[in-house]
Amino acid sequence: MRLCIGDLAEIIGGHLVLASLPPLAGPYEPVRRIVVESREVRSGDVYWDLQHLAMTVRTCEDALLRGAFGVVVSGRHIEPWAGRFSILVPDANRALVELAQCLPRVRRLSSAAKERPWTSTQLVQRMLAGDAVTLQNILTRLTENAGQFVA
Repeated sequence: MRLCIGDLAEIIGGHLVLASLPPLAGPYEPVRRIVVESREVRSGDVYWDLQHLAMTVRTCEDALLRGAFGVVVSGRHIEPWAGRFSILVPDANRALVELAQCLPRVRRLSSAAKERPWTSTQLVQRMLAGDAVTLQNILTRLTENAGQFVA
């Protein structure tokens, strides 16, 4: 089971906006990689626009130009480009923490994590530091015991 954009919007309490020409699978399109630094965006990534007091640049637009599949944003409306989406949330920072706390319940892993798991706080700190983290990477580090969570 992969997390799809519709599930992502539901988990973080956001409003999913699909482009007038939506992604091929619509809200069932799978999420691949979440990135919080627009300069790290590659084609197919979901860009998470974290709120920084000193940031005034248009990072969502930059991420879309770099090939982001979608954006998670708060405080303004982003009209998604053809084949893409945006998720509007009240607070993007809080929504990322909610996602990190929920992910262990999303999927049961087939093997125990090999590395020490990250706490939600550590995960957000890593992402704020500019680390591009895949969902599989997040799941692996947030779960210490694969049988501990129910799918």
